[in-house]
Amino acid sequence: MVVLGSGLIGGERVPPLLASRLRRGLEVHDRQIGRGGRAPVLLTSGGQGADELLPESSAMARWLVANGAPAAHVQEEGRSRTTDENLRFSRALMERDDPGYLCVVVTNNFHAFRAAMTARAAGVNGQVLGSPTARYYWPSATIREFAAVLWEHRALNLDIAVLLTALALVLTGSQ
Repeated sequence: MVVLGSGLIGGERVPPLLASRLRRGLEVHDRQIGRGGRAPVLLTSGGQGADELLPESSAMARWLVANGAPAAHVQEEGRSRTTDENLRFSRALMERDDPGYLCVVVTNNFHAFRAAMTARAAGVNGQVLGSPTARYYWPSATIREFAAVLWEHRALNLDIAVLLTALALVLTGSQ
């Protein structure tokens, strides 16, 4: 189970947005154990930003253990700075420990679509699960994600825009 980081408060505390991801990951972890399945590893993924006192993954791991996760079930990936790096570096750790791994990537629901596209491109063997996000955060988060998807696929979007413009010119010129 990969839980993606999202920044810390005061350089060391887990904010509510990130706590939502961690709670969701812990719920899935506990449900898997409750079904008698093998306990999944809770892999926290996030490096240390310039304004952070420790890697996000370390603060996330502390939060998980403080909220009931067995320390033996928590692993950290603390080098990543982007969603792509979160997934590529986490994939390398999972493949090292279990070449046939299957994972769940946990992020907030507004970020799940882009995280799923990124996970697929990174070759991650798993699915993405969204956690709840406060309503007040939705408008800005949705705009940010929309812009990020457009930017990440800018060549394709430019091609489509040129094609649509050419089509519009042809159709309006023929009237």
